[in-house]
Amino acid sequence: MTKRDDKLLVFKKLCLALSQQEPYRVPTVGTPRRGAVAAILRWHGPHEASEGHKPRSITEFFEQDWLKEGGQAEILFMQRATRKGDRWSGHVAFPGGKDEPGESDEDTVCREVLEEIGIDLKSEDYLQLGQLDEREIASIKDNRLLMILVPFVYLQLTPNSPPFQLQTSEVASVRCKSTG
Repeated sequence: MTKRDDKLLVFKKLCLALSQQEPYRVPTVGTPRRGAVAAILRWHGPHEASEGHKPRSITEFFEQDWLKEGGQAEILFMQRATRKGDRWSGHVAFPGGKDEPGESDEDTVCREVLEEIGIDLKSEDYLQLGQLDEREIASIKDNRLLMILVPFVYLQLTPNSPPFQLQTSEVASVRCKSTG
């Protein structure tokens, strides 16, 4: 087995484990504000690949020929725009944000990612792998609960990433960074 095969096997195991993860849900009293973010994973090959059959599962994704050409796993990060009065100003983060009344956590993350970076997580180009443990986000000043954060993990199913369409009032930049 080559080093390239090892990387792909580790990435496959990670994706499968994430899809089977049962997340911890924060027990809530009342109805605190919720926020959702997306960790978006992709396999970045050595060159542009032609797109063929759109996989509909993790198994189908890892059967695609273009994955065998080499590459590496990457994860998408963004830097938030610098804005006066914004507690998250300039932070490096996953795309996402706060819920709107009546939204599910998944609706929130899909809406926020589309608004912030122009990626449609509901399209056939992405597969939700799962959800990570919910987290309580508290104020540093007084430890007051600000929100429950719900992190989702998505897999980009296509070899070529769509162009980002940044909402510059909220996002300064986006980068995909190698995980290994």
